[in-house]
Amino acid sequence: MTIFRIFQRLLSGVGVRNITGNKALSEKDFNFVLNALANTGRMDIARKVLRLQERTAFSSRLSPATYSILLKGYGKNRDLEGVRMTVQKAKEKNIRVDVIMLNSILNAFINCDECMEAEAIFNDSLAMKEKLSPNIRTYNTMLKGFAQMGALDKAKELTEVMKREQQWDAITTNTLVNAAINAMNFEYAENLLELHTKHDTNYEYGTTRNKDHPNVEAYTALIDGYAKNGNLERAFVIFKRMREIHVQPNEYTYTCLISAYAIEKNMEQALRILDHMEGSRIKPTSVTYNALFSALLRIGQYEQTFEDGYEYDRIDHQSSRHIDQALELFQRMVKKGVRPTVKTISILLSCLATSSKPTISEATGIVSKLETDNIIPKNHLRVNTAMIRVFGATCDLEGALAVFRRIKEPDVMAVNTFLDAACRCGQSAVAFETFDSIFEDKKSSLLPDVITFSILLSSQLRLNSSIGSLRALATYKDMKAREIVPDIPLVDMILSAFMRNERSRLRKKDIIFTLNVLKDAENLKWLPGELEQRKQIIRGMLLGKMSELSRGGESFLELNAELEDELFWKKGWNKVDSGFRLWGQDGDSISASKSTQDKNLEAGDNFMASKGWNNIDSGFRLF
Repeated sequence: MTIFRIFQRLLSGVGVRNITGNKALSEKDFNFVLNALANTGRMDIARKVLRLQERTAFSSRLSPATYSILLKGYGKNRDLEGVRMTVQKAKEKNIRVDVIMLNSILNAFINCDECMEAEAIFNDSLAMKEKLSPNIRTYNTMLKGFAQMGALDKAKELTEVMKREQQWDAITTNTLVNAAINAMNFEYAENLLELHTKHDTNYEYGTTRNKDHPNVEAYTALIDGYAKNGNLERAFVIFKRMREIHVQPNEYTYTCLISAYAIEKNMEQALRILDHMEGSRIKPTSVTYNALFSALLRIGQYEQTFEDGYEYDRIDHQSSRHIDQALELFQRMVKKGVRPTVKTISILLSCLATSSKPTISEATGIVSKLETDNIIPKNHLRVNTAMIRVFGATCDLEGALAVFRRIKEPDVMAVNTFLDAACRCGQSAVAFETFDSIFEDKKSSLLPDVITFSILLSSQLRLNSSIGSLRALATYKDMKAREIVPDIPLVDMILSAFMRNERSRLRKKDIIFTLNVLKDAENLKWLPGELEQRKQIIRGMLLGKMSELSRGGESFLELNAELEDELFWKKGWNKVDSGFRLWGQDGDSISASKSTQDKNLEAGDNFMASKGWNNIDSGFRLF
């Protein structure tokens, strides 16, 4: 608002010295301000400036350039309503559309994923060439829309027109390659690059004196496309081909390839490419290192299947080699002068949390040093969230709570992380009370998500007890009442818990709960045969038990009603008081509140501790 107030004073002259009269501000003055606001996404203030310009008698009139800036801003914000409103107002004001405004209109609609609307406007412009002649940017903008849609046939048709009109440049090649990649036609993309890449062995692109090769973007996209499609071998072939034809890879090319190998947990090859990158005098970025840290984080976690007995992000505490690699990589990053970002530190801390013996002093030391050196902001939400995860991994709920209380406005991820920490520490009652304190507060706009409920459900299902089953059912019921849809990992976690319980005995409420979950699972997107496989396993386990229920003459609906009315609501198991006060004084401790916890839940937590389940991840997926 400050910029708007200053601008308002310049127009009125109030509070401005040496004003000799109402001197009109030029269109350039207004557009300069509007452009700055559009670039920063502050279209709310841009609208105020526009209204100020319209009602000021001595200000300049609106022009196509003004509307072009507005369209750019709304398009950048993906505000379709704002784009349409601007186009409509331009028509009402009889603004004559020039080619710059035409390009802005097309780009705005395409950024809002309204390619069909952009195509209609583009076709209209072609029909009135005598009044409005599209330029190469017009064609390339429309081509970008087709590329985003993966509409390769339409993109090919348009580029044929561009050839006839002699409207083809490197951007055209790059955009058409993107269209082919999005359509999964990698062969066409390769052939296109072979045909249109500029081969100049006497010109070294990518050096400190010269800019990137004009087609490096297309080659990078092709490498990324192959990698994401699981064809790393072909991605590396394209990488080598680039160097053969003197298309020097840039930092984005290397980062894509490093990330691809890191995702496949091939750290040896990823680090080898990092060495090659630095040897080619191309400086890695924080994004490059973030990809490597993310890979090391995944290495510290089990990849499980439904048959294994699914749990969210179970941590591999058997090996800490990846922790050593992460710390070595961080030291290398600092020595090379690559400035770590908040995201870098968040991932690194989360990686440390997967250690067999997470070191609090090491984590706090890194954060303190970077905050002191002003490399990362103090008390940043993402860093604090990661620190809560580290404290949770060490079962230090006091430390997690201290960090959580420092967050003035926690988001759902921060809350989920604290809930996870409480569950890891065997304090599920604290997790439930925190949930109520935050998400039941009518003043709070924060809403839980499927991960929130997954954490709470996991903590109760692991109890393998009647109390845990009832609490899990209540939690699932609450989730459905909030219109939160379960995801596949949550379904697998519940079904796996049911399978573990079957080894002892099946309870009627467990059967009904599981059948309801399977019914909800039908609305999710499974791979062919995945859901049927789960149904067959559960069906086989239920045959004996359901036969007993049938002989008793009980129907599914009757059992469900009995469960909800008699076991849950009448017994009041939806109410638990842990004695925990989330926003208490700094001196308040978890241990001090423990004596007032609900006896049933405390027994459940002790049971978890006796079985060693406090050291198992309770179900939080940070990344």
